Amino acid sequence: HVEAGLRTYNIYSPYPEEFNREAVGIISQYNFAPTPLSQSNLLKEGKKPESIYVTGNTVIDAMQHTVREDYTHPELEWVGDDKLIFITAHRRENLGEPMHQMFRAIRRVLDEHPDCKAVYPPVAEGEQHLQKMPPLLWMSPKKSPPSRKQFLKKQPQKL
Repeated sequence: HVEAGLRTYNIYSPYPEEFNREAVGIISQYNFAPTPLSQSNLLKEGKKPESIYVTGNTVIDAMQHTVREDYTHPELEWVGDDKLIFITAHRRENLGEPMHQMFRAIRRVLDEHPDCKAVYPPVAEGEQHLQKMPPLLWMSPKKSPPSRKQFLKKQPQKL
């Protein structure tokens, strides 16, 4: 089971994804958890430790293996030497109030840390819920990712 242990513990949110995650988890012999928290969820549910493999974040792994070394883009030039916050909120359960809360928190971070900028490639459904706010740059969802070197240079840091 890939991405095993991701849980909201509400089978209706998001539905049917959470239901499917929990149902598949019942019969899975091998569990590939993306994070230690996911691993902990599986252990609490009674999975044998030897059946769980912490594999990491598939999106970050994919970016690290597919970005080009020589890639440049106006969004990366806009960020310059500042710290980059790359925002993804593509899941349905983020739309509406959860997304409003997320962006209020991001606004606070950007207000408190002028050396940070945020880039958000929005999903179409999410755009109408939010207003653009500098220093947040809204990307087209079809833009290419940054180079591996640029991506790794801009890895999120604790603020």
